[in-house]
Amino acid sequence: METGSWIGAQLSLFGATIAGNRAAWALELDGTAGLRVEGSILSHEGGPLLWNTGEPTGTTVRIRDTVLHGDATGVDTGRNHVGDPRLSASYRPAEGSIARGKLLALPASWSSRDLLGRTRPTKPTLGALE
Repeated sequence: METGSWIGAQLSLFGATIAGNRAAWALELDGTAGLRVEGSILSHEGGPLLWNTGEPTGTTVRIRDTVLHGDATGVDTGRNHVGDPRLSASYRPAEGSIARGKLLALPASWSSRDLLGRTRPTKPTLGALE
């Protein structure tokens, strides 16, 4: 994202996976931006997962029920899972991953089918892939 072009933007990620990008951080916020992440996987190596280039007091960040795999500095880890040695190179959670079966029920906003068209279980895996 070009710095400054998303000032005041509101971004919501549900059941998403952000991983393997080559930027210095996974997500960048600027100014009065808002970010809401739920049931996702944020994975990044070599820098922080979240970078705020603007005034922290003008930025709303809510990250819950998400795997934070990397430098989680500045992110509230209370409602999240920090690190996951069971993520594969494709960022699919392997057997025994902390991302598997974490949500108590499918959020109403999620599709009942996964990316491959299969019906999701009632306790879906966090992230975009199941």
